[in-house]
Amino acid sequence: MNLFMGNENPLLINTEDDNQKIALDIFTQDTTKLLERARYETSVSGKTRNGKRKIEQASRIEKIDWQKRCGDIVKDYQKMIMESHNKLSINHQNQQQKEHKKTSHSAQWFFSFQKLLRFRKQHGHCHVPCVYNADPSLARWVKRQRYHYYLYANGKQSPIKCDRIEKLEEIGFIWHAQEALWQDRLNELLSFKKMYGHCVVPTNYPENQTLATWVKFQRRQHKLHEQGRPSYMSAARIAVLEKHGFEWKRRHEPKRCLEPKIKRAFGTTAA
Repeated sequence: MNLFMGNENPLLINTEDDNQKIALDIFTQDTTKLLERARYETSVSGKTRNGKRKIEQASRIEKIDWQKRCGDIVKDYQKMIMESHNKLSINHQNQQQKEHKKTSHSAQWFFSFQKLLRFRKQHGHCHVPCVYNADPSLARWVKRQRYHYYLYANGKQSPIKCDRIEKLEEIGFIWHAQEALWQDRLNELLSFKKMYGHCVVPTNYPENQTLATWVKFQRRQHKLHEQGRPSYMSAARIAVLEKHGFEWKRRHEPKRCLEPKIKRAFGTTAA
């Protein structure tokens, strides 16, 4: 449908657009009402009994520019159509931005997931430390996944979905921060064992005093577990520690306990 306004270019109307249909209905109704009123006032002007009133009514009708009135309606309709076009354009742009943001977020997630896979391949696990100087962004991403899972598990709105949860669980991802922290300390203990050949961390160990405190805490929790009292220790943790030669009872720490394993293997050379 085309509407002409004087010498202006016609405005093409899309009758399949709901907004434009509504505007077209309003235009049709307004035009119909205007024409009906013109016919009514013309008929009234010829039927009034008072001759003076008849003349005034007829004079007023003659002064009405019906073409201008119709033109104003068309202009209002054209304005309504343009606003509808602009609104549709804005909605389309917003939808594109949302889709782009969604695609960008998905691509970023898989990029970080690939970094986690490389970390797992290098270290044999995916327990990224909370403080990981080699890649701080990966540590932040891992922390964010745990928070998103917490929201998901508690029935709250969360960006993490079932497919991502499955992908992370397939590679042994730990959701609970406390368990993840325990694994971090275990990995530090294994690094200590790799260097010194045992798990007897001294009580005073300046290189990693946090590890020394953790080892002491494990012994204390194991004792509570053996006594049947509340404890953070579990059978699974006991099995893991004993697998790596962890000693539950503190023994005397010889002076050479912190000598590197290679040096002790070859002994000291005489001067």
